[in-house]
Amino acid sequence: MALFAINGLPVVIVDFLFRFGIAPGIFVGFAVYFITVEEIHWRIHLGEWLPPVLGAARAYHLAHHARSDARFNIFLPLWDLAFGTAGD
Repeated sequence: MALFAINGLPVVIVDFLFRFGIAPGIFVGFAVYFITVEEIHWRIHLGEWLPPVLGAARAYHLAHHARSDARFNIFLPLWDLAFGTAGD
């Protein structure tokens, strides 16, 4: 919830100041994103079906639990590679 609030506050401020009227759509997008990430995360841990494009995501994420100082991304290692936290 805190992450949603921290990310949402700038949206509300900018939307209010410039009267864009896009904050509701952005919040729906945030919600869909977080629900999707959690669904994939639980499917990884419970051994449930994943789309073929996420085939390597299970092994990548579960390696984080073997070494908790690396591999922080749930299924997309982009930021781990960028920040050098992908581990060995």
